[in-house]
Amino acid sequence: MGEWWEQPYRRRKPADLPGFPMAMYPPDSEAKGHKPTPGAAEVLAYKRIVARLGRWKWDPDGWDEAYSNAFAHGAGPNVAESGIAGVQRQAELEPSGWLDEKTFEVLRSVEVPAGLPHAGELAIDGPAVQLLREAYEAYKRARVAGPADVEVTATEGEPHWGGAGDVMTQFVEPFMVERGLPIGSGKRTPAHNAAIGGSATSDHLTTKSTTAARDFPTFSGEDDAHALAAALGCETWKANSYDGFTFAAGGRSWRAQVLWGAAIDHADHVHVGISPA
Repeated sequence: MGEWWEQPYRRRKPADLPGFPMAMYPPDSEAKGHKPTPGAAEVLAYKRIVARLGRWKWDPDGWDEAYSNAFAHGAGPNVAESGIAGVQRQAELEPSGWLDEKTFEVLRSVEVPAGLPHAGELAIDGPAVQLLREAYEAYKRARVAGPADVEVTATEGEPHWGGAGDVMTQFVEPFMVERGLPIGSGKRTPAHNAAIGGSATSDHLTTKSTTAARDFPTFSGEDDAHALAAALGCETWKANSYDGFTFAAGGRSWRAQVLWGAAIDHADHVHVGISPA
């Protein structure tokens, strides 16, 4: 029979997902004409699946959102660190490390091989399904024409976050996605926030029930941050500043922080935080 990693995957009815969010390319793909994916929240879903398939270390609290060369191609010679390319080899696909729609279909339909924890289950688990649904919905969502057209529901906590979440999902996220930025980290538990070095007063915290926050991974985000601030009515935005501004949306007044710049440790993502003014 051979070892589990030498056997073709068993496949069954795939997990119920609305569609494929987007292709993922590691940094070294740029030499072959692709734009590398700087990072996105759904990478955490793919790491969950690949780890359950025995080809990545199971460490949800330690993972980041980077679609790195190591995760794409493997971090070393061992099966347990072979990443996306290892899954592709076992699924008899070209082991490019690029996450295309064929690879996505494998990840949502294969079983965990015999001999591994959760053998016989779909490799994609509930948290991964949720992350991928959210990513697809965010990428495909059509934004409202302007902040004034946002429909606000001012209840605390998920999903509205006092209405700040409505401003984020109806206008800010689609605006940034239209500019080519991926969706990054959103609301976080205090434990997760602390583990990744987030501020103790961050709008990302789930304990802040009337704030919304979203990161948009990019290594060239100044123009995007400036454009978003302008779309929200701020003409004085500048990089490397924690200054906030107020704006109107959905018949209410809000405070926003749009952060970008190496001097404030935001050179790899645009941060957007929204709270009632």
